[in-house]
Amino acid sequence: MSRLARIPFPITLFAACIAAYGLLVPSLGYYWDGWPFAWIAETYGNPGLAQYFSTNRPVWGWLYQLTTPLIGSSPLAWQVFGVITRWFTGLALWALAKRLWPEREDTAGWVAMLFVLYPGFAQAPIANMYGHFYIVLALALASLWLHVGAVQNMQRGLPALLASLVLAAYCLFATEYFFGLELLRPALIILALPPMPGRARLKQTLQLWWPFVVLIFVYIYWRVFILGFHTYDPTTIATSAPPVVTLLNLGRAVVRSIFLSGLAAWSVPVQALLVADWASRLTWLAAFLVPAAGLGLFAAMRNNEGDGKRFGSQVAGLGLGALFLSGLPVWAAGLPIRFDFPNDRLTLPMMAGASVLVVGLGEALLRSAVARRAAFALLAGLAISFQFYTGVQYRQDWKYQGSFFRQLAWRAPAVEPGTIFVLHELEGLHLTDNSLVGPLNWLYAPGAATDTLSYYAAYLPLRNQPGSFLARLEPGRPIHNDFLVARFEGTTDRMLVLLFLPPGCLRVLHPLYDADYPHLPDGLRAALALSDPDALIQDDTGGKPNSAWSPTILTLFGEEPAHDTWCWHFQQADLARQQGDWAAVAALGDAAFGLDDSPNHATERVLFIEGYAMTGRWSRAEDLTRQTLDINPLTAAMLCAVWQRVQSSAAAPDAATLEAMLALTCE
Repeated sequence: MSRLARIPFPITLFAACIAAYGLLVPSLGYYWDGWPFAWIAETYGNPGLAQYFSTNRPVWGWLYQLTTPLIGSSPLAWQVFGVITRWFTGLALWALAKRLWPEREDTAGWVAMLFVLYPGFAQAPIANMYGHFYIVLALALASLWLHVGAVQNMQRGLPALLASLVLAAYCLFATEYFFGLELLRPALIILALPPMPGRARLKQTLQLWWPFVVLIFVYIYWRVFILGFHTYDPTTIATSAPPVVTLLNLGRAVVRSIFLSGLAAWSVPVQALLVADWASRLTWLAAFLVPAAGLGLFAAMRNNEGDGKRFGSQVAGLGLGALFLSGLPVWAAGLPIRFDFPNDRLTLPMMAGASVLVVGLGEALLRSAVARRAAFALLAGLAISFQFYTGVQYRQDWKYQGSFFRQLAWRAPAVEPGTIFVLHELEGLHLTDNSLVGPLNWLYAPGAATDTLSYYAAYLPLRNQPGSFLARLEPGRPIHNDFLVARFEGTTDRMLVLLFLPPGCLRVLHPLYDADYPHLPDGLRAALALSDPDALIQDDTGGKPNSAWSPTILTLFGEEPAHDTWCWHFQQADLARQQGDWAAVAALGDAAFGLDDSPNHATERVLFIEGYAMTGRWSRAEDLTRQTLDINPLTAAMLCAVWQRVQSSAAAPDAATLEAMLALTCE
């Protein structure tokens, strides 16, 4: 036995969790639904959390009311919370598997190891959300562990049985995600019972299961007739097609989902490495983790010889059954299991079944214990590499988010309440427009725990669909939206249209200056006429561009960076243009073009061209115009509009330069 194999399994499991999820935690933050949770907890406290969860998983919300006062608003603390709770789920499954197969600790260890590293689910950095899912999952597995223990020791099993029932009740009422695991309970009872005739085994199983059957029916009644369905409606699986066709389609969806989550998921790490950015050193580090983690786990995990084929078939059958039962809530809601964000969250209930299935198949197909250990170690190494690389992507996401909010604060130090920020879907960022509502209010109205939201966000064309609140982009139309803790009341007259395509600078679009912006994302051009930065943005900072930021926001994104970047100068110049201060625009241009940094998009030069022209620096304006056209000929229409404005507004226009530039850009 190697030295690594002498390390207790919980420590080995924790080391694997650190390698997969923990190495990047200092550089990760908030994402997706994690933003509203964090903002509501910070602003409204526990009453706000209770209200937010009241229409959807109110019992699950109790967990947030316990954890958020303890952990606070630090993203780092939540990331640590996510790693630890993920580890807890693995310990719970390991304990359950050891009770089911006490003679096969290696099998129990590999099931738990592959479970915590499962590569079909790639949203671990959304830690303040999924950490609470992990707690419920760990409790659900603990309930099964207690029940199996009660079956194996019936003389002293009543306290364990009661505890199991209490945990099962909480987990069922907390979230529907793990409903299928509850349906797996009778199969585990059968496995845990001592040998006996079939009829006696069935009778004993029913005697041990019936309280949980009652609990299941109580939960179903509560979920359907009391709480209701406010997010996903299970009746959507019903169609106008003939019943046979509907059942065939549903059957195909079930088979496809089981194949994807149970088998194809283990190939996701290979696919991710094939399309990774190999110019990044972090990609090479992710690749290095495959052999490093794989060899480490090969040495650390123990080997048990045994009747692999028969035992493996039993394990694989249990895993297949768990996959089928775990998928029932997903299929009932008509949701697709895929490996893209955010759909991969639907593999959460499938993780246990997938891990049991693949270990069972390894036991059944590989006769050599060493070969099995090597195969499982390779899968684990690939999964660690993939989860680390996923963290790299979320790390970049957090950097972009910091850039987005910093630049927004520089460009718009203060924004009129009642403003709705309209923007395109932010590609590469794990955000929705609902995700942005919290941080925008945190940024511009910190601590405002009112019934009315000061700010809102909307993605186009998503919110421009029929029936949505921006279905008609017309002046003066009211906007009403319920965010559960508060309502937003506004109009289409109070809109700021944003464009953010990093590494390019954030743009607050103006209908005059950006009417000819090339290749605006879908929907933004239709909204551009309603964007009104002149009326909605004020500079009341007293010369301190970051004064709009609350202390909490500063702690989330770090200290204000040095003002030596191109985008800081660009945002200050755009704010100066709004105020009609062309001298400041030109001065900021001089400073910006003297930096080591440079424009990331040709259109970022345009406002400085106008600033130079408006201050009589014709040669500089002409040179920049020619450079901009050479870089991107599609900027011609924007440049033409600039020179037309200069022609009509410059104090002392240079006729020769104007004639040349209008001829060059307005052809």
